[in-house]
Amino acid sequence: MIDGKTIIGIVPARGGSKRLPGKNLRLFHGKQLINWTIESARQSRFIDKLVVSTEDEAIIQAVSDKGVEIVNRPQELADDKSSVYDAIFHVLAQYEPFDYTVLLQVTSPLRTVEDIDGSIHHCWASNAPSCITITQGRPDANGAVYVAWTTWLKEQLLFDGGRTVVYPMPQERSVDINSIQDFERAEQLMSFRLYGRSLEPRQSSMRR
Repeated sequence: MIDGKTIIGIVPARGGSKRLPGKNLRLFHGKQLINWTIESARQSRFIDKLVVSTEDEAIIQAVSDKGVEIVNRPQELADDKSSVYDAIFHVLAQYEPFDYTVLLQVTSPLRTVEDIDGSIHHCWASNAPSCITITQGRPDANGAVYVAWTTWLKEQLLFDGGRTVVYPMPQERSVDINSIQDFERAEQLMSFRLYGRSLEPRQSSMRR
């Protein structure tokens, strides 16, 4: 909650992925990828309810003890033609209205709680209907955090509109994983963060 305004965080995590199969449950520095997002979000000072939206039983099992609520997504909202907005609005329909909606995608494991809370605070302090994170020095969204007034989001059907403000993030926290190359780059950056050094070269069997 911020200034009396309630906030729901949504983590969409469908089972299918063509470019990087099983990416949401793929091991990333000893944890399944989805858990990096959940752990950061659960540290937030502002998020009142954190929800994972999925149709996949393996994902449900993986997050059932992580302190999140789970919304079972209908299969027709979880195929390759489905939009992330389908998942968001399906989740929102299950709850009493929240003032703010925050989208947190699993593919940004380098994002920190400071990025999450900084984006929420910037949206509120700017009295803007939405805020998106960008990479410093670049104009486009980096996929890490999206914040919006829920009523505005339902009207606009997107986070990025005319009055959207941006919250810059450093490049080393801005990787959006959509391919094995993105995944390996994120692993290297996380290794520097955790250990101050690069990973050893990966074995070919780990690329399968």
